[in-house]
Amino acid sequence: MIRGKEFSAMYNVIRRLFPAATVEIGKAATEKVAASGGNRIVLLLGFGGAPKRFLRPIADWHNCQGRHTVSFTMPLAVPAIIRQLLEDEIVRQVHEVHCSSSSSSSSFDSSKDSDRESESRSRPSVIVHSFSNNGIWVYGSLKRRDEFDIDKVMIDSAPT
Repeated sequence: MIRGKEFSAMYNVIRRLFPAATVEIGKAATEKVAASGGNRIVLLLGFGGAPKRFLRPIADWHNCQGRHTVSFTMPLAVPAIIRQLLEDEIVRQVHEVHCSSSSSSSSFDSSKDSDRESESRSRPSVIVHSFSNNGIWVYGSLKRRDEFDIDKVMIDSAPT
């Protein structure tokens, strides 16, 4: 995985070439976070070339339910190296949302922390909401990378 300045420069070029390939983050409604059982992250994977306006209402709904969202649509017909860089960005954003949401959580008590709990806190737990074949393709790539724990998968309009 490429990190740091090299990644930032490459990602900026990719965003210019594929403007629809940006990752959007939605913050959960704070009053609903505690009621929903903690800091949940939903990864929305849109259908190929989907404009952001199609994922935004779904992200807003998840945010109102007390879940943070990370939305992404992989552009159609991109080379493998660009797919890899875009997947790196998805993983980076999920970890960033996880770190920011868990640092704002006041329920963490370090005196009761065990090795297993600290390991599970370092790996985000994600619900994947995937649309169409393109979303499933990205989901499969992310699952093989094993960068975060996937709790549930919602498949919408896609082959199973």
